[in-house]
Amino acid sequence: MGRLLDDDASAAPVAGLTDPAAFVDDRRLVSASAGALVTLTPGEAPVSRTLGALAVVGAVGVGDTLVVSAYSGLIGGGVDEDGEPIPPTIDVDVFRVDAAATTLLASGAGSDSVVGIADDGTAFFLSDRDGSTQVWSVGVDGGEPAPVTTAATIFGRPAVSADGTLLCWEDAAAGVLVLADVVDGVAGEPRRLGDGVVGSDPAFAADGRVVFRRFLEVDDAVAELFVFDPADTGVVQLTSDGAIASAPALAR
Repeated sequence: MGRLLDDDASAAPVAGLTDPAAFVDDRRLVSASAGALVTLTPGEAPVSRTLGALAVVGAVGVGDTLVVSAYSGLIGGGVDEDGEPIPPTIDVDVFRVDAAATTLLASGAGSDSVVGIADDGTAFFLSDRDGSTQVWSVGVDGGEPAPVTTAATIFGRPAVSADGTLLCWEDAAAGVLVLADVVDGVAGEPRRLGDGVVGSDPAFAADGRVVFRRFLEVDDAVAELFVFDPADTGVVQLTSDGAIASAPALAR
């Protein structure tokens, strides 16, 4: 069970919430559970929807526009010229989900994982389709997927700002959170968040602050939520539960 953390740091449980989840407005969230798309509203029972043969593994949205990453099956496989087996590739693609239809937005060998949707209708997703895991984008109404990053070392799930002009992720090489400006669909050179903020699974607040989680124990037994404010370059701890906090999702 997840929790809804308000501005005053009080928390309310949200039944059926799985990690990761994403807000679609100021109260409703979407998530994936047991291969289904789940919509959650605090104080109400979760609403689950299956998408035929697709197994949903991640979901994001803005209002009624929902985009999911879903397991589509296996691609390839067989034997090579020496008779050695070639394992098939897991195929996870990106789909738009409407009330009456599910539309393929991005496909290809490999794994695609949805990250977020900008206000202009651009969907961002992680993909290893070109050999390394990078951020890609595609319009929610269709179009050709395009790379946003090309040489980033991304660990975990990145975040995209609501206006689509900023990306934030944990740099796998440096072990700190970094920011990159997105101009004309292409991310610029990443720069460190503050003086080198250690954390993972970032999320953007509407006012520009970045919420993230940080593991505090050597054995990864405890993770708490923190917030970084670019205005004063300070880091403030938000939770003190002594447990593993889920990756944060912030209301739009």
